[in-house]
Amino acid sequence: MEELLSQCSGDEEIHLRYDAMEKVFSYLEEHIDIYKLLHENDKYGMFRKKLTNALLSQVEIAMTLMPKEIATSREIASQFLVNGLLGVIEWWISSDMSCSADDVTERLLTILKPFTDFIPA
Repeated sequence: MEELLSQCSGDEEIHLRYDAMEKVFSYLEEHIDIYKLLHENDKYGMFRKKLTNALLSQVEIAMTLMPKEIATSREIASQFLVNGLLGVIEWWISSDMSCSADDVTERLLTILKPFTDFIPA
């Protein structure tokens, strides 16, 4: 997972911006065979836990940039965002990338717009 983050961002901070999310999905798309194998053979939840922790660290960084009214319940909002992102990533991997990296990024960020409006570009 660190490889995914380091390949997608020079400073290893992904945040919730279009360019960063597109890099994540493009990287996953390029390396789909390994991520599909990790996802499908995750008997003990180690891959999911690693992915969750990686996403959580990025979401928590983004949460510090949001106004107090959105980030008031930071823990709840962070868990909501992480589990939503994780669900989309897992669905996308297991559905053999039923849409392009650009398409899933665009759709996902439309849903996340109330959160991403407050993050500087």
